[in-house]
Amino acid sequence: MKAIRIAGQEIEVSPLNKGEQSGLWLELIANFEIGKIEFNNIPMLIFSQKPGVLYSPLQLKNLLERIEKVKGLPSVFYFDRLLTYERDRLVEKGVYFVVSDKYAFLPMLIINRNESEARVKETFSPSTQYLLLYHLQIACISGKSIKELEGIIPYKYKTIAKAVKQLEQLGFLQLTGGKEKRIVIEKSNHDLWSATQSHLISPVKATYFSSASIKEGYISSHSAQDAADGARADEQRPLPQSLEFSHQRLRAQCRWN
Repeated sequence: MKAIRIAGQEIEVSPLNKGEQSGLWLELIANFEIGKIEFNNIPMLIFSQKPGVLYSPLQLKNLLERIEKVKGLPSVFYFDRLLTYERDRLVEKGVYFVVSDKYAFLPMLIINRNESEARVKETFSPSTQYLLLYHLQIACISGKSIKELEGIIPYKYKTIAKAVKQLEQLGFLQLTGGKEKRIVIEKSNHDLWSATQSHLISPVKATYFSSASIKEGYISSHSAQDAADGARADEQRPLPQSLEFSHQRLRAQCRWN
């Protein structure tokens, strides 16, 4: 390998001299082409399996941990191509890799070249909004890494990484640190909530009206007059009601009524 491309940038790959190979074992040297690169001012070692060599994701994870313990540098595996399920398995194992100029899973970023990165999406994705609301309503995410968030919120690493990237691109957080980037949010919760209003997506999919009472288990709202009359909130009786929901069964019921 003389050069690779990451996020559209051509990165020079330098071979390791004998001194730099110190600590690496013979099996590793025999089965991989080994070089060093620098991306975003972070030096890394890069490994490409030689023809006929095939390691499983678990084996690559074990190699990664051993290499980084010996060399003290982030290590990345390079592939000419990978199927989607193969990429997902490597991501789940926490193995950093680059697939030609199409995809990169690195300590500080995740890049999919099939998606346009040049245009920043102004409207939050569902995962971005979930992450923001988690920060505002449940627990502060400032100071945490993406890997730590993976154990807290119900999304996979690459989805969380994209959510963090969108918040960063829109100026709502920063990423700091070396090998493992950490989130920094400087705005107060009040200021952050105010600043993000125009980017939020509504959870309401549609609005329907029904003059019939709603079956138990469906979402419903009672009129202001009903509340003023002291009627119980769970009382089922025909009233003009405005319903806001995203439930298809409820929509089906309203269609028939």
